[in-house]
Amino acid sequence: MDNWILHYANAVTELSRLLGLRFIWDGGEYKSVGARTPIGESVMMIGVFHNELDYASRDVEIAKLTMLVKDLQTIERHDQLLLSSFKKIIRNTSKNWGTYFGVRIEIKIAASLIQKEIDFIKAESPDFTIPKYGVCIECTNTHRTNNGSANLVDKIRSAITQKSRKSYCNSSTILCMDITNIAATYEKEEEELLSAKNALRNVVQQILKDTNSNYGSILIFSYFMDLKNNYHSGYWRIDNENPTQALLDFLDKYFPIGEFKTGPGWTPKAG
Repeated sequence: MDNWILHYANAVTELSRLLGLRFIWDGGEYKSVGARTPIGESVMMIGVFHNELDYASRDVEIAKLTMLVKDLQTIERHDQLLLSSFKKIIRNTSKNWGTYFGVRIEIKIAASLIQKEIDFIKAESPDFTIPKYGVCIECTNTHRTNNGSANLVDKIRSAITQKSRKSYCNSSTILCMDITNIAATYEKEEEELLSAKNALRNVVQQILKDTNSNYGSILIFSYFMDLKNNYHSGYWRIDNENPTQALLDFLDKYFPIGEFKTGPGWTPKAG
């Protein structure tokens, strides 16, 4: 990445402004709340990767932070109160990757809805409501724990099973799932799921049947940088057998079926 230091400085400066956080270390010790968050870890690792001459990993982290900045700027222009609510959650991600994974997918969905000029209500349980279509969106994520060994399919199955117990699990609700963390550490058989045409879609459709889930559709998101240093955020759309027509109309207009592929390239630990 040409002028990496400029991109790095711009991203960190803007994140500090948007989130009201500082990213300060002293002799390897955390000296600010921001430094203890997953975002702070990325800020620190950019310098580490550069010093280790690992320019690919450095550039992935810079691109990741830059995309986060753009999403937050989109939210800021639309709704200052919504930005404030996300700021509070991010401050509470200090040494808590699980919370960060959750808020990052919500930020992505909020920014996407705003960019598509879709009116929505942000709440909890479910996370978003689209009044015009009578459609709801719930967000979740999959990630590996420090001592966990579950693979991608097991993690997706677990997330769908858990969320299918909710009262809002019905044919007019979309479940949006971020699998970036799993995709960053996949095994060989998982690589085929993410790259082969329709492979992931077929697996998730079977999981929906096995779990008797009533979600109308599943959107699975991931981040990825290709070999030309282009950073992508994409999704796989997997419709269930029971979506309402209003849900299909919404999805076909704003989230059409496509085939997002990762590799060869690099996937970050988190979006």
